[in-house]
Amino acid sequence: MMNFQIPEHRVSMVLYKNRFDKTGESFYGRVHRSNKTLSLENLISLIDERDTGISAHLVQHSAQLLHEEIMRQLRQGKAVNVLGIGTFYLAADGIVKGKNPTPADAPPLCLRFTPSAEVNKSLKKLSVSLVVQSQHDPQIDAVRDLFSQKDNEIITCGKSLRVSGNRIRILGTLEDCGIYCVPQDGSEPIKVKEEHIFTNTPSLVEFFVPPELEKDKQYAIRICTQFSSGQITVKDLRTTETDFYLKAV
Repeated sequence: MMNFQIPEHRVSMVLYKNRFDKTGESFYGRVHRSNKTLSLENLISLIDERDTGISAHLVQHSAQLLHEEIMRQLRQGKAVNVLGIGTFYLAADGIVKGKNPTPADAPPLCLRFTPSAEVNKSLKKLSVSLVVQSQHDPQIDAVRDLFSQKDNEIITCGKSLRVSGNRIRILGTLEDCGIYCVPQDGSEPIKVKEEHIFTNTPSLVEFFVPPELEKDKQYAIRICTQFSSGQITVKDLRTTETDFYLKAV
């Protein structure tokens, strides 16, 4: 049986110092990808949400037929425009040496992709919702609801939640230090009580989710800390936030 789930994601960017800039004042950015890639079932669920009259199983069957035909055409060396998103095509992955090369000397093949004009136009309309610097800031890699054992999907009100990552230990004297459940609608974040945090290490923080979260509402997890290493703290607050939302249940 297929398990259709609808994830919530945002675009965030991690900034790295430009080592070629002697002033140390410039950065280069990389878009941070959530460790959850949208599956076919996720996409079908999103389609079903917009068009409730569609058959999810029919869409899946159609997608399988498209997959098989695209693979067949690629094996014949043809370029294929996939759903208007862009063109997949075969390319040579390397060079050939020698004066009289034969087919046996040909480099291995690889698959390349060129986005369509429509996709490039859409990308220009996107904006980044969160920017963090990588060299010092904490980083959240995954969130597991310990009650349901689901990753990066839900949080159960009043139950325990596990956050894993780097430099996420809650430490410091500033009032804003702590863990927050941040509503997607922009309303006031809800802070987790200090006594409800039962695991607090640089790579793992576990706590009880505030029971007052509104069910069916989407929340991000935010960590604010002055932690540096060991028992060492820094003066300024360091903050990170998930680039995906979790549904409160």
